[in-house]
Amino acid sequence: MGKYIMRVEQENADRASAQRAVVVGGLLLLGAILIITVLSKQFVFGLGHLKRPIISFIAIYLVAWGGYALAVFHGNALAINKRLFTFVVWVAILVRLLLIFSNPILENDFYRYIWDGKVLESGRNPFHAAPAEMDIADIEPDEGRRPRAALVHRRINYPDVKTIYPPLAQLVFLLNASLFGWEPGGFRLTFLILDLLIMVAIYWLTGDPGRRRACFLVYAWNPLLLKETINSMHIDIACALFLTAYVAAVIKGRPALAFAALLPAVFVKITPVVLLAPLSFYLIHTRRWGRLLVYNAVFLLVALALVWTMGFGVREPFSGLLEFAHEWEMNSSLFALVQGLLKMAGVANDPAAALAKWMLAGCFGTFILVSGFVVRSREQLLHISLWALMLVFLIAPTGNPWYLTWLLPFLMVTRHPVVLALMIVTSLYYFNFVIIDRELGNTSYTIQQWAEYLPFYLFLGWYAWWRHGAR
Repeated sequence: MGKYIMRVEQENADRASAQRAVVVGGLLLLGAILIITVLSKQFVFGLGHLKRPIISFIAIYLVAWGGYALAVFHGNALAINKRLFTFVVWVAILVRLLLIFSNPILENDFYRYIWDGKVLESGRNPFHAAPAEMDIADIEPDEGRRPRAALVHRRINYPDVKTIYPPLAQLVFLLNASLFGWEPGGFRLTFLILDLLIMVAIYWLTGDPGRRRACFLVYAWNPLLLKETINSMHIDIACALFLTAYVAAVIKGRPALAFAALLPAVFVKITPVVLLAPLSFYLIHTRRWGRLLVYNAVFLLVALALVWTMGFGVREPFSGLLEFAHEWEMNSSLFALVQGLLKMAGVANDPAAALAKWMLAGCFGTFILVSGFVVRSREQLLHISLWALMLVFLIAPTGNPWYLTWLLPFLMVTRHPVVLALMIVTSLYYFNFVIIDRELGNTSYTIQQWAEYLPFYLFLGWYAWWRHGAR
């Protein structure tokens, strides 16, 4: 009897400790977001680059991650305390309200989004010409609005490059243009609509109310989501919306819905197309040959139709995408390592870059083929899909942290510590802007990349040893 009482007391103490951890984590997150909102007022486009508090921002951002990690790994407390979930919801609301009034921190991709949306609204194809080749008067016939249009036009990154955003991303841009015109902050409200839809979609992930609440916390408190969507307004949340539907379909064993969700994800951001392979392998192993052929045929036909809309009546519509694929190199991980080793071996820079891409593509292809032998259950399909997207990020020449928004639907249901670790370390990406502003040179970039990714790979190695080697 005494042992039973002691066990009950210990369980109650553990529950109370977990609940306190969620509260402390939420308060840390809320405080950090408040400070980041205040710091953001010092980030003004084109002004005071050397005075921007980038290091202070990174430090506070890491505090937000600390609070988030503390809460995530005690999220099971939500299953036994409904009142605690009310606290979680209020924190989610408050951090969003704060960031609505923040200045975008070190990002300006949304100006391209606004431009593409207004080009589409004017009846033109955004793939027809680069912004620098277009006349503002043709896009904005109202003279009173042209100063706002000119402001957006001046602030577009790489104005000589055609758009790289696929058709369904363009439809989101068009929606924003019709709602908010040339207003830069409009995307915050547009993306909050998508944000709300993801929160609704969370209820498709599981029928367990406690697990739903934990998934909500993992999503709604995620600092990457808050920074890259609400503050910096990246389109990747639209991809996350469809990938949430993909994850829900996989969990519920609905491959037709998984294919249907994957298609729009691909035409918001192309990368999720890699999930077509493990999803097809799953159908092969479950001996649904007819469905495999039908689903892939429909996917291909719809994809070709959407690609046709990009190139209809346009000369070289994909030049922007090709330039991005061939030229962009930023914050890379394995690509930078392999390219660096090849250059040390005497290979010139451009051939080293090309060879590194082919070598890493071969490694990824091998991973996909090997995964085909193990994707026999819905759980295995979910995990292979997660690792496929994460591996693409790690081998890509461009490792922008907002790309990891695509992993959020998987993090919601797995709470995988490796995914969380990758999201946290990429916070150091923003030190690149210190290097740029102070012209610290290429050596500083190399040091920054090692400082960013080495802790992740050390953690990955420890985690693999703990899960498998220690047994």
